[in-house]
Parts: sequence; C-alpha cells; structure tokens
Amino acid sequence: MSVSVANGIKSETDKATQVITLKLNQFNDKLTAYLFPINSEAHYDLILGFPWLFKNNPNIDWQTRTMTITRDEVRHVIKSASTLSTRTKNKQNSAQNFLINASQLARCEDIYLVSVKLTQNDDTNTARNQQQIENLINEYTDVFSDEVKDLPPKRDVDHEIKLVDNTTPPFQPIHRMSPLELAELKQQLTELVEKGYIRPSKSPYGAPVLFAKKKDGSLRMCVDYRALNKITIKNKYPLPRIDEMLDQLNGAKIFSRLDLRSGYHQIRVRDDDIEKTAFRTRYGHFEFTVLPFGLTNAPPTFMRLMNSIFHEYLDVFVIIYLDDILIYSKNEEDHLKHIKIVLDLLRKHQLFAKKSKCEF
Repeated sequence: MSVSVANGIKSETDKATQVITLKLNQFNDKLTAYLFPINSEAHYDLILGFPWLFKNNPNIDWQTRTMTITRDEVRHVIKSASTLSTRTKNKQNSAQNFLINASQLARCEDIYLVSVKLTQNDDTNTARNQQQIENLINEYTDVFSDEVKDLPPKRDVDHEIKLVDNTTPPFQPIHRMSPLELAELKQQLTELVEKGYIRPSKSPYGAPVLFAKKKDGSLRMCVDYRALNKITIKNKYPLPRIDEMLDQLNGAKIFSRLDLRSGYHQIRVRDDDIEKTAFRTRYGHFEFTVLPFGLTNAPPTFMRLMNSIFHEYLDVFVIIYLDDILIYSKNEEDHLKHIKIVLDLLRKHQLFAKKSKCEF
C-alpha cells in the first residue's frame, strides 16, 4: 500500500493492525490501521486519513477546534484536547501487542530472506576428491599424531599471569574424593607427569582439584582456579564474533574442520608464572608447565596465538575460534591447496590436531 503524506512524500507499507476500536470521547468507531514510518520527531500514534474522513464526514469547526460526527442521529462533539485511546477487539490483548509506534517503525533494521537449495553431488567426483584429501592427510601423520611426546616449544605467545598488586597467593584445602575419583586422580597425575605437563611444586599457591563427568561418563580432572582468577588482571584480547565469521563463508562450497588436540596444553606457561598454576591433591603438590584449563585468561592467550599464526589467511579461506579451525573454499582444487597451507603452518609451529574430531 502506498501512503501519501501532507508534504507529498509517499511511503510504502504492507503492515496492518487487527481491527481496533477508536474512542473519541463518547464516539466509538472500528477501523484497520496501516503502519508506516514517519519522522521520528513526530508524536502521532495514529493519523486519520481520507477514507476515514469520507466514511464519517465530520463537521470541523476550526474556530472552536471541535469536530462533530453524527452517527445514528446522535451528534458527537469531539474537542481537540480530548485524549485518543485505542483498544483491541480482543480485550485480553493490549494494543501494544500489535501496534508499532510510527517513530519506532522508522528505525527498523533490514532483514534478508534466504532460500537454501539442495544440489546434487557427483558421487564419482566426491569419491575422487575424498581420496585426494586422504592422500594429503597421510603426508601429515606427525600433525595428526595420537601422542604428543614433547612439551610445546616456547613461543612469543606464552601464557602469563599478571596479578593485582598487594595480593596474597591463594592456598585452599583439598576436596574430599571417593575411592573411584582418587584412583582416576592418581592415573591422570601419572600421565601428566610423564608428558611433562605438570611437575612437583613448592609453590605458595595451591588450588583444589575436583572432577566433572564427560558425556561418555569418564571423569575430567578440573583445577578450581576461581580464587586465582579473582586476583588476576584480565586480558582484554578479543574473541571473534560468530556472526562476523559466518559472513565470511559467502560463496564457499567446500569445507573442512580441524580440531586441535587438547589445545590449551599446546601452549607453554611463562617460566615466572608456572608457580601460580600450582594445585594440591591427595598425592602431592603440582604445578603446570603448559596452559591448564580454568584460567581466566586462557581463551585470549590461545586466540592471540592462533591469530598470529594464521593472520595472513584469516577471512581469506580460514576462520578460527579457539582450537576450532574451519577451512572454506569455492572449489575442490582450491580446497586441497588451502588444507595443505593450514597443515604446513600447524607442522611449522608444532601444533597437533585430533584426526577423529576433524572433518574433511
């Protein structure tokens, strides 16, 4: 519907209210109102247009600023100072449930309608391309190694823990555990020591340990760093917006996803800050040499490392959120090249992916 306003400007609208009751003093009328944007400085919730005036044929007295409407031989005199009020045909619903103030409508955001169409895959080409990807992956068995034997290298981006001035190292009692949890704790501590991820500690810091169940029912050891996090100066390095990353996928047809193996454990803790990661258990006092889960600044540190490594290719054919890497391309040929570039960078920086969680 096209609406012409007093200054000659036309506004298009396809929005209408339910049937509403217009009340002017004692005069009631039913109408359907159309919604269209007007100047945000205007303060009119409703404008009575020519169709309404033609239907009711009011007698307007400009000197007394009154409007007289005759309906069923009853004269209704409406003064200009009268209050307009509206109510819905369904009294249970307020008019605000379906009326949009014109000034608000003028500030509405654009939305876009997208239709998704399934395309037919060429099974022959798909099988051939998948085989090419498998052959490429086989060239990087070191990147997809099931076991990472060595500590990660020291890099420009190692995790640091800066504390608020004049704070005391938090030191908390250990939590009580069941026999099952103690057995699991002993096993996980042994594995972490063998990998070099933790070592015995004499630190004045000491966080307690607890367990959380994974989806498969196994137990994940968690260090409760809440006391340490309270006195840690927060790293404001930004994490990417998901919606902005998704915008980068426009036009892409081929996708692969890489998931890094225990991503945080692939970053070292700065030597001077290792003692701050200390935790206490039934079997001793330990500290992390690699980035543990639960530290307040762990995500910013990891994101900084990934951005520094993949900076040249971000939003070109790679988007990254923490330890998840998405490779996107417009065709199979480019996709193979893009996968190779990413795997080369992982190998160069001694980062490792978990093949079982990757998708190609």
